[in-house]
Amino acid sequence: MEAGPNESLVKEPINTNIIQFENMIQFRRNEAKRSIGVQVQSEESGKELYHYCKGLAPVQSMYHYKVQNNISDCMKVLYESSRLDELGLRLRLLTARQIEMALEGIFPNIAVLPFGSTVNGLGKAGCDLDLVVQHDYQLKAQSKDSSSSRLIQHNKSVGNSGSSRQHVQRQMEVLADFIQLYLPGCVSVKRILQARVPIVKYSHEVTGVDCDLSMTNMTGVYMSELLYLLGSLDPLTRPLVFTVKQWAWAVGLTNPTPGRWVTNFTLTLLTLFYLQVVKRLPPVELLRIAAGTEDKRVTEEIDCTFVRDLSRLKWQSFKPREQDLSDLLKGFFNYYTTFDFTSAGISLNVGKCVPKPDFSPLYVVNPLEKSANVSKNVSLEEVERLRIALRDAAWNLETTVEDQKSFINLVSRPTNVNENIPRKYIPNNRIVSIKRLFNDR
Repeated sequence: MEAGPNESLVKEPINTNIIQFENMIQFRRNEAKRSIGVQVQSEESGKELYHYCKGLAPVQSMYHYKVQNNISDCMKVLYESSRLDELGLRLRLLTARQIEMALEGIFPNIAVLPFGSTVNGLGKAGCDLDLVVQHDYQLKAQSKDSSSSRLIQHNKSVGNSGSSRQHVQRQMEVLADFIQLYLPGCVSVKRILQARVPIVKYSHEVTGVDCDLSMTNMTGVYMSELLYLLGSLDPLTRPLVFTVKQWAWAVGLTNPTPGRWVTNFTLTLLTLFYLQVVKRLPPVELLRIAAGTEDKRVTEEIDCTFVRDLSRLKWQSFKPREQDLSDLLKGFFNYYTTFDFTSAGISLNVGKCVPKPDFSPLYVVNPLEKSANVSKNVSLEEVERLRIALRDAAWNLETTVEDQKSFINLVSRPTNVNENIPRKYIPNNRIVSIKRLFNDR
């Protein structure tokens, strides 16, 4: 083999430290001869079992495993294997800290706060990082502790909520230039200043995180806090949300490109609402009632007040002892299969259906901004596809005998995902021919 004009070949010795195949098999067979399998009640029995076996013979190592032979176990494995882990969380907070440190000299009270899936407990490994810049965040925190202080920091006004849209866009443009020119590791900086909330998108090549930075989105922080609290009230909430979002991706309901599709945020609210219906989670209104003066939060004229200390929440959940994740998943599909999306809206504030105030195909009330519909982007066609997918999922879980197989079919994306749920669902008898309307006879 000859090298090209711009290529060079390097001779490397072959790795001879490879265990021969027969030796590897023999080693593993001998290892199996020295091993035993013990069925235990739970992982908590491991310590007692270890001491017992140690009295009979030296114990080199001990492993605990669990056979995933039902849907509930599979849902837990999906959650644990795909959620954002400790390292991913730390890398994202370190990414936020970089911008905070770079601007502290100009704004001593600045804070760059993460929100969204990174901190609401529902983040998936590899998720984007949503950030909001608050110039006077620490100053506000200090004013709560020492309201009698007569000394304040004197800065130019850069108000986060009171500034005009043009002012915010100008600040974001300057911030984008600063990130692009001076912050190491920040690449692919994009300015999306005409959006409802102006943002700067960039990627961090050192931490491997894609970031969305804004300045006027504190409601996103408080929404993340609310979702975090609701997810903490019931240990089955987050695995159920993960499974629903994975199922929606598998059948092609969600799309990474913004548009008429159902979003993961809408699916999360649908799941939380179902858990409210079955009395496993409280209505958001109860969290507002339990709030104290220290829980008062108002941003952009939106009241984001709700209790932060859940020990003050007076609410008794209803959790049947025999109900597990499998029951909740089947119940979720069955509930929304028969749900009247035509006339009923969904409100997590009261925990029950409400009349739709407009003709949106899907109406889900924003828990914080009560006059807003978080699913106003969803088209009638996509709602029908959602209904069909819910019906098919419920049928799949009810008719498949092997629980593990039915779960794999549920969350795995088929090759022909675009053909899984037909988009042309309108019956032929509803299609009107213009030619026939003007046909003179």
